[in-house]
Order: sequence, then structure tokens, then C-alpha cells
Amino acid sequence: LSVAIGLAACELALRLFHPRYALAVEPPCASWPNTSQRARNPDTGTTHYLLCNDLGGRQSRNFTAASLAKAVNIGFFGDSLTENFLMPAQYSYTEPLDYLLNAHPAAAVKDNDGAVTTGAPSPAFNVLNFGAAGYGPARAYVRWRDLPVRRQLAHVFYAVWRNDLDDLRNAIRNGVVWLGGGGRFGVRHARRAPPWQRMLSRLHLTYLVIDARRVLAGGAPHHSNAEGERPARPRASHREAALVFGKLVRRWKREVEAEGGAFHVVVLPESSQVTDVALGAEFGVLDLHGCFEAAMPGFSYADLRFAKDWHWTPAANMMAATCLYRYLEGVLGLPARADEHLASARNAYYQAFLDSLAWEGERYMPTADWSQSAGAGVPTPNPVPIGGAIVAKYLALELGRAKDERWVRAVRAAREAAPLATSVWDVYANAGGRLLVYAKSPCPEYLSPTAAGRFFLHVAPFTPERAAGHVGGIGFVNLDGGPFAYLRRAEEECVFSARLPDYPLSWVRTGQYTARREGAQTVYDNLWSVRFAMPLAHSIWTVYASADGRGLDYVKTPCRRADTQARFFLHVYPLRAADLPAAAPRYANLDFAWEGKGALVDGDCRVSAALPDFPIAFVRTGQYRGGVVPRRLWNARIDLAGERARRVAAP
Repeated sequence: LSVAIGLAACELALRLFHPRYALAVEPPCASWPNTSQRARNPDTGTTHYLLCNDLGGRQSRNFTAASLAKAVNIGFFGDSLTENFLMPAQYSYTEPLDYLLNAHPAAAVKDNDGAVTTGAPSPAFNVLNFGAAGYGPARAYVRWRDLPVRRQLAHVFYAVWRNDLDDLRNAIRNGVVWLGGGGRFGVRHARRAPPWQRMLSRLHLTYLVIDARRVLAGGAPHHSNAEGERPARPRASHREAALVFGKLVRRWKREVEAEGGAFHVVVLPESSQVTDVALGAEFGVLDLHGCFEAAMPGFSYADLRFAKDWHWTPAANMMAATCLYRYLEGVLGLPARADEHLASARNAYYQAFLDSLAWEGERYMPTADWSQSAGAGVPTPNPVPIGGAIVAKYLALELGRAKDERWVRAVRAAREAAPLATSVWDVYANAGGRLLVYAKSPCPEYLSPTAAGRFFLHVAPFTPERAAGHVGGIGFVNLDGGPFAYLRRAEEECVFSARLPDYPLSWVRTGQYTARREGAQTVYDNLWSVRFAMPLAHSIWTVYASADGRGLDYVKTPCRRADTQARFFLHVYPLRAADLPAAAPRYANLDFAWEGKGALVDGDCRVSAALPDFPIAFVRTGQYRGGVVPRRLWNARIDLAGERARRVAAP
């Protein structure tokens, strides 16, 4: 009994405080759809969901029978570098590749409302991810052979990694593949383990004991079993594995082509030695090493992996998606896109997740300036949707399955204050000003955000230069195509949200409209619209941009005499040190008092303060009381520049 209690305590401690074997105990997409586990980014420590669709693929979106029937389906098979379980699903190379294919001008169509969008409502292409951690070529082939939709895959890609021959040696020993006399070759399902072995494989302690044995034997611990692999057994020879690899890939190719598909081998960087040994030069393969070398001369795999793990980073996946897209342009007969147009579309995809509420912790980009520089200001043949439309597609399962706790909390926080505008819908904003909430009560049945007319959302940046380069806006940014998301119907009320850009806004104009054709022209009719100022900061006082955009307006409701007696401080930090006034060490001091700047308007305290004309990084403002020890009553920081500029200018 004491031993049993001790072992149970160890198992519980491993599960709660050191879950390094979680994915070995329960591989995410082993045999059931829609599983919900969490994995951890090895560098940042942030966690993310591991979701599987109904086909058993590790993607946060499903593929309906109708969408598969109407599209060119492209399936990718491989190991953990294809599955990419150490990062959120939207960063796997299959997802941006899917977006780039459907964002091609040749795939642009008109939706039901007559508005031009990029990509068909039923996508022209589906890129499906069937990668599985620890799968070598034998198990990848068996997975394809057992896939119910395999005959609907027009293109099958097998992604080769440099450890595939070692994985195949294990598969030969485990009986997944075999090589008989006279060169006979066969593939069978792996033998089912006995019940006691299956039970032990569900315990974290099992893998701890295996690691301990390896360390005592002078070996290294099994890499956290993060790939869901089982302990290695005695393996076949390297020569035998190479021979089986060649026969297996050729057999796979013949069977795919017999069913009307096309088979491709894509060699991941620094893995060409596998195909050189096993396939030879006569078997055509796509080697990503050359493509990576062209983009990053002299690159090293160390530049593409996590600092604390050997798996690919999102940057490597982005490069792989770009290389595969260029290859598929030729295979699919698509007109070649200019590099700058491709960069612009790629930037739109990644920027959608930078601005997403649900993924605000996943702000990884290949370089600090990448999101601002890639494709900036480059005109595209068709507008690319940015924001919620992309997020909703590529994270459909995740957004649908979870009662998004953060979204619910943000909506509740926003609705604690009075609405910023009231019309057919009530419009709220959260304290940070990054989320708009639309609410309507009562809620008609089956109502969606676009059922009674398409929504429009125009925002004016406090810094006008930010509006430059955006499609469809003169002096404002047009967000009509998104990012509307997260519809909820509860207690006879419709609620949905819109994510706003992360820079300060002067005003917002939103509403609904309908579009109709009159001859060759499209006529737009507003159903309702509201315009309101967006708070730049909120504390005891609320700070807005002034009407002329050259200063700040302070508003306090209700107005009390004590609110006007404390002095205001206003410290302006310029982007350029040369703009600092003489003898000012870090900022321009524009402190002021109520007298001469403030007024009582309809019971509100209102104060206006002008800002300098030079470019501003950020502003600190608030109120303080003087004396021997001055005391701040409230303070706020208003960022007026990008992240890079803030890092340079911050004290």
C-alpha cells in the first residue's frame, strides 16, 4: 500500500508540475478527432491548443465533404516538422500555403453580396496537414493508405527529414514494413500491443523510468518524449533501411498515380542525403535547401530552429510555405505572381494573427521589423482581407469549441461602462480601446452580423501617416472586411466584437449598409451609422484626440471642483533627440493648470492641450498635487509610434 501511494503521488506530481511526457502519454491526433490538449512553446513558455479535425489532422479547421469535392486538395504527410505541435496551428507551413494559394488573383471571386474578396467562399484549394510526430515513411504511408479521403487528394506530398532512415529501421523491427527474400516488400499495420503494455504507456512514470535507464546506461534522456515516440528497439541495418525506403516511396507513388493523383517528395533542409542514398538522382524531388539558400545565403539550420528545441520556428515554416507556393504555381498552372505581391499577401496573413485578441501572446515574427517592412505599401491586384476573416477560417475549430474565456471577460469589461454610441446596435469599447463590442436586444432568430446588411468600420489613426497605403480610405483605415468575429446569442441578445488596430485612434465610424446594382454601378445605402471619438487613455479623466488632431482633450464626468484644482502634467517624448528643447534631458515638459485651458460644458470638465509639431514617440500625462513631496493623482501613457520607435525613445 505504501509503494502504491508513493507511485501514485509521483505520477500525480509528474502530471501537474513536470508534464514533459504529456504528448507521449496521449499523442494529440492518434486516433480521435477534436481532441483538446495544450503544448508549450519551448522558448517563450506560452501554451497553445492542439486540436485535430475530423480527418485526424492537426489543424484548427475542418474540411467538409462539399469543400473537398469542389476544391483541389493537397495533402502533406510527414513527421513532427509537418505537424508542428510546438507552435499554434496557424504557423504551420500548410496554413500560410493554403492562404497564399487561395489569395492568388486567379482564385478571386465575387461573394453573394457582390463585394470582391480574395479566395472563393468554397476554396479553390485545400491544403491538409496529416503530419504526425514520430512518423517515419512507413507509418506515414500506412496513414495515407487508411485515410478515408485519400482518393480526393489531387496531390500527395511526403516531407522527408534526415532522421527518416532511422525511423524506418525501427518500423522494420516493429513489423510495420518487411523485406523478404528475392526483394519482396510488404507493409502491414503495426502489431497491437498487449493490454498491460498499453496501460503502462499511459503513465508518465513509465517514460521517467525509461529516461533513467538511458542516463544510467550513458545515453541522453529521450527528448522529453515530446514527439510521442516510444522507446527505441534494436533496428535494421542502414543499408536495409535505405533499400526499403526506395521501394516504399516508389510503391506509394504508383498507388497515388493509379488513383488519379500526383505524388511529390519534398526534402526539408539539410536532409538531401536521405534521398541521395535511398532514391538516387532518377527520382525527381523538391529540395527546399536550395530555396532556403537563395533567400538566406549561407543559412544554417541553427538559424531556423528554436533556441531550446531542434524543431522549426515559425520563420522556417513561413519560408517553407513560400518555397512550396512557388513550386505549386508551376504544378497547378497558376500565373506567376511578382515577389512584392506575394510578400504583401503573406504579410496580410501573419498580420491577422498579430492583431487577434485571442492570440495576442503569440507575437513571434522572423525579425523585429518584419511585420512593418514586408510588402508595406505594395499595391496588389486584389485587396487582401486582413484580420478576423483570416483568423476565423484558420482557427475555426478553436474559436468554435471554446467558450473563449478571454473574449467573454473582455466583452463583460467593455459593457460595464456606458455605450459609446447607440443606434440599431449598441457599441461599447473596452478600457484599452482595442475591442469594440456590438450588442442588440432582442436578438432575432438566426441573426448574424451581416444578415441585415454588411457592417462597415472606419478608423482614423491619431497619427495620419498610418492611414497611408491602406486600401479604400482617405485619411482613415477601412476595416469593412473584418475583423468581425465571435458571434454569441445568449438570453435573447446578439453580441459580437471587432478587433481594432493597436495604435491610437482619433475617431471611429461604424454601421451597416446594403449594396445594390444600378446599371453598371454599385449603390451603397447606409442603414445606420455612428461616429464617436475613441479614448486614447482612460483613468479618472478620459483623454481623447482633439478635433483638429493636433492636441489632447481631457474629459471628466461628473465635474467636481476638486478635479480642477490639481495641476496637469504633460510630458512629450520625441522620436528624434534633435527635437528636444534646450536643457530638456528626455522630454518636452508642457505642464499646465486648469485656468485658461479648462471649461465646464454640460456638467463635464473639459480641458484642451496642444501638442508639438515634431514626431512623437509617446506621451505621459495626468494630474499631481504640489508640496514638499508632489503626489500623482493619476497618470497615463499614450503611445503614438510603433513598437520599434517606442523601444528607441523609451527612457
